[in-house]
Amino acid sequence: MTRDRALVSFDTLIRSTVEELLEAGVDISREVTKATVQCARQLVCAMQNLDRSSLSELVTRELRRFRILLVRPVVEAILATYAGIVARMDIDTVY
Repeated sequence: MTRDRALVSFDTLIRSTVEELLEAGVDISREVTKATVQCARQLVCAMQNLDRSSLSELVTRELRRFRILLVRPVVEAILATYAGIVARMDIDTVY
């Protein structure tokens, strides 16, 4: 939910993330992008004080458990792009 109370779906955020990544030359599926962001969100909730580098490393390792193989720079790009979209849209809460 944005600060002005507009609703934005998680899938819309993922679609926007995939589109921005593609414009930047990173071609990645919605499913992998969504799994990456969901994994990061779970880790952030479980471990409050993670820096960006540690989070990316943990997400990369966690995704491997599900046979999603990404290099850390791609995970970092996904998370940075998603975070940028959330910030630009002034999103207060993601349900």
